[in-house]
Amino acid sequence: MFMSEHNGKIKLSQKAATGLGPVTLVHEFSTKSALGLNDWSGDRRYAILARGRPVNLALVSLSGEQKVSSFIAGQFNAYGARFSPGTRYVAYASDETGKSEVFVQTFPEHLGKWQVSNSGGSEPLWRHDGNELFYLRPDDTLMSVDMKTVAGKFQVGTPKPLFQVLLA
Repeated sequence: MFMSEHNGKIKLSQKAATGLGPVTLVHEFSTKSALGLNDWSGDRRYAILARGRPVNLALVSLSGEQKVSSFIAGQFNAYGARFSPGTRYVAYASDETGKSEVFVQTFPEHLGKWQVSNSGGSEPLWRHDGNELFYLRPDDTLMSVDMKTVAGKFQVGTPKPLFQVLLA
């Protein structure tokens, strides 16, 4: 899945990872607002995009009508969204507290939201089993947080530093 711009239209398209076969148009946007593909759900039913100013998160339903709907919106920026394995949660960064922090929210319904980082964070990424979330602190330290569901309740552990990331 990828985004491109052509003749003033922003297009969300997909193509087989092998490079073979045609490019299939998923959705076409008529707006020139900043749009960026953040992630594609593991069940391949949704894509999540960053768009607008301030940057908010939107969902594109990839089955049926392929409609676009708001997921995270407000007078703050939300970006870097990643679906959890199993597509039950979305992790993302937001500056709604005054600085960039990492949050997890239930998906597709908004039934719960948890702040994961406590000293700034961005670039969330789930471990393959969904039991851990990684993110970058502003000082480029890679952080790890345990995630689990106990008796139907989502629980966020304490962030732990792993190592300093060397960025080129």
